Amino acid sequence: MKRYFAISLFCVALGFMFGSCSKDKADEDLIKVVLNDYYHCINNKDFKKIYSLVSPNMKTEIDNMKNISAEMVVFPSFNITDIDVNGERAKAIVSSTDEFGNTVSLVWNMIKVKGEWKVNNYNTSKASRVRENN
Repeated sequence: MKRYFAISLFCVALGFMFGSCSKDKADEDLIKVVLNDYYHCINNKDFKKIYSLVSPNMKTEIDNMKNISAEMVVFPSFNITDIDVNGERAKAIVSSTDEFGNTVSLVWNMIKVKGEWKVNNYNTSKASRVRENN
């Protein structure tokens, strides 16, 4: 009887472990979709869609971006290099190259709002320095 209990307990533990891993992977995939959409919308100046991708915390910043949209730099190349999910919050590192060839990596803070991942803010203090293409 003890043997069956130990085996059952082991199986339950494995289920939690693998279930958690697949949930994080699913969240990572959803975050990638949101960030890809965000960068594509920035490049296309599609502010209507951008508002649907950001948390209320980012709405004012998007308003400011919209006001200077004619001068906005586009990022034809970007790559999501790392995602760390922690419950309802996540951090993602995105390395991007602007239209002038300058590269930068930013840490994007993501948050779940009503079950959907949203861009919450970005952290420039942990970002790489801009490398200018001369």
